[in-house]
Amino acid sequence: MPLFISSHGHSRWTRSLNFLVLVSAVTSLSGCNILEKKVFNPEMTLQVEPSGTAGQFTLKGRTNLPQPEVGKRKLPIVITVQAIRQLLPKPDAKTSQNSKPVTAIIARYRLESVDGNWEVKLNLLQPSDKGVPLEVWQLNPNQLPADLVPSQTVTFLVATESIDRTLAFSPDVTKTNAAGQKPVLQSAADGSLFLQAEEVRTIAPPRLPKVTAVTPSTAVKVTAQTMSGKSPTKQNNAPIQAQEFLR
Repeated sequence: MPLFISSHGHSRWTRSLNFLVLVSAVTSLSGCNILEKKVFNPEMTLQVEPSGTAGQFTLKGRTNLPQPEVGKRKLPIVITVQAIRQLLPKPDAKTSQNSKPVTAIIARYRLESVDGNWEVKLNLLQPSDKGVPLEVWQLNPNQLPADLVPSQTVTFLVATESIDRTLAFSPDVTKTNAAGQKPVLQSAADGSLFLQAEEVRTIAPPRLPKVTAVTPSTAVKVTAQTMSGKSPTKQNNAPIQAQEFLR
């Protein structure tokens, strides 16, 4: 008996075939999206080594963060390196607003990386008006409360700028691990995300030179000096502005 398909049945069969083709196409596209949105495990490393010169350290590391793109143009990864020292209240200091810890930024450098690798030399010391190498907070000690003392450690920090929020991260990527290490992925106060790594080194601050007593018969004229201008994006021999090194 010959097989016969009516025009109505043929139309229904064609619609079913089109539906199957559509479902197959959607599934394929979904699979592509799943591959594109695979979980990104961020990496940010930091190594700190003395360079052989007093107060100078070599910092290097790498990150697997992809380069940001504008249109079809890839941009370099912007990285900021800092060295900070905590100024802590004396144990016997009276409780007051001036006895709160102060973070002193003693060195800062901003650099760019194309392949994720970076290296820089950081100088923690700056010459005083008498040529004595000191940390920046020691150049104007009168600006600090008398009940603060410097910690014996320096924290080296490296951080990226805000990163692409479309990257998919693992849910536990922002948790502190079992060793107590802080997560690489950090969140800023405004909700933006960035990568950060740190290393703490025991580095005693330089000793302040002894102040020579002035006899009553000697007149000393003191001229107040102010520093102006914008902060350099890269470290140089110019001191960090007084309003910038404390926070």
